[in-house]
Amino acid sequence: MTDSLGPQPSLTVVLAVDTQRARCERALESVLRQSPIAQMEVLLLDIGRQQPPLAGSDHPAVRTFHLPKGLEYGTVMVFAVAHARAPVVAMLEEHAAETQAPVAQA
Repeated sequence: MTDSLGPQPSLTVVLAVDTQRARCERALESVLRQSPIAQMEVLLLDIGRQQPPLAGSDHPAVRTFHLPKGLEYGTVMVFAVAHARAPVVAMLEEHAAETQAPVAQA
């Protein structure tokens, strides 16, 4: 399905941006390096005062929303789900990033 924003993604990744901006940039960079980025969208929820945009926020898969400071976490996540275009939504915390560590095989 296609809408005014393009083809519907398979996954929406939500990243709330607050005071840990450098960590959020690393997390966003990590998401944008993923090979299925063409089937994903990233929602940046920039909370609080207006700050310069995060590096990578100009990527076509990224949409940024500015939200007021003081909202409860649940309210922010409900906002994200309401604006997600994909049927699956992943909430990513700013300290998350891919690693080069091998995955153990069972």
